[in-house]
Amino acid sequence: YHPIPEGIRKKACDYIKRWLNNNALASTLHYFPQDIIKEHGRQIIELIQFLSGKNILPSPAPVPQASANAAPPAPSKEEDSTEIATKKFETLLTELTKYG
Repeated sequence: YHPIPEGIRKKACDYIKRWLNNNALASTLHYFPQDIIKEHGRQIIELIQFLSGKNILPSPAPVPQASANAAPPAPSKEEDSTEIATKKFETLLTELTKYG
């Protein structure tokens, strides 16, 4: 195994970042691949939507307001974000398998 030299890797990452920012992404990518990791793959979904021409993930539904009645305790933020991410990627995988 021969790892890619650091200089070549940095140039390749910079090229990929510039291409994505100029051609495919609605948001700006500052650090590739760190920003993709921080954003839980949001840019990958944007790239797939750009390349396929399909809106794979619908806009998020508005969150209903809590009523005055007592409600069950809300899940922690981590549990909620994990559940949202899981549903998002399940939808993405379903769409990818449907359309190849």
